Amino acid sequence: MRDIEFHPGMRVLDLGCGRGVSSIFLAKEYGVLVWATDLRINATDNFRRIQEAGVADRVFPLQVDARTLPYAQAFFGAILCVDAYIYFGTDDLCLNYLHQFVKPRGQIGIVVPGFRQEVDGLLPEHLLPFWAQECWTWHTLQSWQWHWSRTGLSMYLLIVPVVMLRSSIFSRLTAYVGILAAILNWGLYVPRIGLFLSILSVVPLANWLILIARRLFQLGRTGR
Repeated sequence: MRDIEFHPGMRVLDLGCGRGVSSIFLAKEYGVLVWATDLRINATDNFRRIQEAGVADRVFPLQVDARTLPYAQAFFGAILCVDAYIYFGTDDLCLNYLHQFVKPRGQIGIVVPGFRQEVDGLLPEHLLPFWAQECWTWHTLQSWQWHWSRTGLSMYLLIVPVVMLRSSIFSRLTAYVGILAAILNWGLYVPRIGLFLSILSVVPLANWLILIARRLFQLGRTGR
């Protein structure tokens, strides 16, 4: 949750909310407005639980398929999916479909079970006691990174600073810091240290955003 920026009054889609526990938590903890959406759990049953929790004015239950959502484009500030994305999100077009419902600069976050290494060939014996067919949708962090990044929707982090290099508005330092952030973020693919590199990318990314904000402030003052 700490990686998504919630603020009171924000519209949040809780996709695959189940019995609405996560939706109730979001409303109580962050003061957001939550559209609690699930395919299998009856919306009336969820509404009863929401009323009992005292958040009926902030959580709105719907029973609908994640692949046929009835919402307007750019309606939500964030989409959150806890322990459900594996049931529909392995579709190559899913992220592109969900992306339309988030505002510009909005966030999409998922929480899913997974492995440190992909399961290839025969299953290890220690996995056999609990293995079910749905477990084949469990993947590594690197696999999800690749699955999402190939859509092109996450390429902005590299494209924008490259464009800056050819611009007279921003300094080359700003562009290079942005490129460094993008390279470290893509370092997630590197075995063993990939996660560390991805986390490390936050440092140049933060500095890149500060440089951009400072330059825009300077331009604003000059314009006056």
